[in-house]
Amino acid sequence: MLSPSTASRPRSRSRSTHARTFIGQAQGILMGRYGIGAEQAFDYLRRRSQQEQVKLSDVAHNIIGDQDDKNAAQSSDD
Repeated sequence: MLSPSTASRPRSRSRSTHARTFIGQAQGILMGRYGIGAEQAFDYLRRRSQQEQVKLSDVAHNIIGDQDDKNAAQSSDD
């Protein structure tokens, strides 16, 4: 029988994998938007996370959402 902590590991791994994916996407958006490198983009995410006292993955979600909103607005203008 699995212990509760063992049983939750796949779910935890899945969440962390999703968080890393979102962080990577946000890094890419920042790199394209500002012409910066991956390390600088990550530093930006980290600083903003600390300043706003929110999870880094939440900052990444916000950046991705902002980009999605911009893309939708551009599509509707076409």
